[in-house]
Amino acid sequence: MKNKFYIFLIFVFVSINCIANDTIAFSCKQRKISFINPGFEIELPLHRKSTFVINPGIGYNISYPNISDFTSSGWLYLIAPFIDLQYRYYYNLDIRNKKGVFSPNSANFISLKGLYRGNALKSNFSRTTDNDYSISLNWGLQRIKNKTYYNFNLGPMYYLDFIGNSGVFLNIEFNIGRVF
Repeated sequence: MKNKFYIFLIFVFVSINCIANDTIAFSCKQRKISFINPGFEIELPLHRKSTFVINPGIGYNISYPNISDFTSSGWLYLIAPFIDLQYRYYYNLDIRNKKGVFSPNSANFISLKGLYRGNALKSNFSRTTDNDYSISLNWGLQRIKNKTYYNFNLGPMYYLDFIGNSGVFLNIEFNIGRVF
């Protein structure tokens, strides 16, 4: 009789845990490969609704005013290695869960993003230094469906180089990738 009672208790606790996981939104660890700006992204949970994203890669970027030459014109591009670090707070996980469209880390977010761009592999303009940094406060959204993710974020960005040139610019990012 005692054994049946213990089995019943274990069944109840496992059931409650499964129900809780279905009704409480949370962030989880994810590994992703980005295609538009090729990179390997790791998203680590910090709290129930927040994550830290590490994304090294080689990608396309544009010229920032004040840290590039002014003699170039037209569409200016830069292909360079980068490291993108982001703290994300997913603010509508619970709302999406209540609507029945929940999947982990698939929600709107506010983020603080730091970006380092290294030496150019290919570029049609000159920068004042080979490396630069930026920090931005972004609003974004990320959706994950069938292991494919879509990420869009934008916000004001402050950028600088090693010799003190700096400025403010609009950060706009769109990426598609695969979650594995």
